Amino acid sequence: MNKSHSKLYMTKKILLCKSGTTEAYLYDVKEWEILTDKELKEKGTTWNHRANKYVAFHLVKNGKQMNTPDKLSPMKFRYATLEGLNRYLNSPLKKKGYFYLTNPDAARLYEELSCLGIKFDLIWGNKENDPSLVEFTIGNFKILSSDNFPSLYFEIGNEYVHLYKVLENINKFLKNKIKVLKIVS
Repeated sequence: MNKSHSKLYMTKKILLCKSGTTEAYLYDVKEWEILTDKELKEKGTTWNHRANKYVAFHLVKNGKQMNTPDKLSPMKFRYATLEGLNRYLNSPLKKKGYFYLTNPDAARLYEELSCLGIKFDLIWGNKENDPSLVEFTIGNFKILSSDNFPSLYFEIGNEYVHLYKVLENINKFLKNKIKVLKIVS
């Protein structure tokens, strides 16, 4: 439970992933409880407990097998929006970026970029204390999104920028890129 994020307790579904593979199972959460390391040992866990308390989820036995877009390595936990996960499951080959959506603002930017026909990559951010951080990449242009940022604000180069300015910056970036391509060719 160290450094746990408050959204952990609102979890409705859990995706259990087999490390190093794309194999995963999606389960509904029936309920959760806080257990001590001693209680976990009494229940039969054999792994090394590094904290005094843990959140234990009781899962409904309805696990749905699925594949993640990429092989996943062990990490603490990540959030995803249920809407993004459902969209990914409906069209996993076409819309793999939906899998990585962790917050509503990221989902909004994803839709804006898609509607504009802009090609981008989306990955989870690498910040241990922020499981909602995602990184959009357009060429070498990076945009961060997190639940910890103000509503509809994104981080570009250590500065918080509102969505409409993000879209302006992307248009400028793409225009400059096209100018460079025209000069070179």
